[in-house]
Amino acid sequence: MREEKVINRLIKFADWCKKGNLCRSRSDFERMCGLSHNYLYNSSINSKSSVGTDQIRAIYAAFPMLNLIWVITGKGAMISHEPDEGFRQGYEDLKKKLVEIAKIANEV
Repeated sequence: MREEKVINRLIKFADWCKKGNLCRSRSDFERMCGLSHNYLYNSSINSKSSVGTDQIRAIYAAFPMLNLIWVITGKGAMISHEPDEGFRQGYEDLKKKLVEIAKIANEV
């Protein structure tokens, strides 16, 4: 049996975030983490590519509920704790402000 790659676990996590309304899409997830556009997809199709610690650190900074042991080893639960209501509310507030900024930018 072939071991699942770290990138595949990160894609699973990004999809979980989308289902939980923590992000709108994988691209949104990548943007929130400061990753390049299509980083997850490109890394998954490149068999010689590996996820670096800087990328894992950036993802964890954006989504601290991610269980790093699971990311690295595949053992345990994907989520170390559910995002609290403060995180969700902060995210919703941020989304509203980004919409307002976009409207202002379009008016200029």
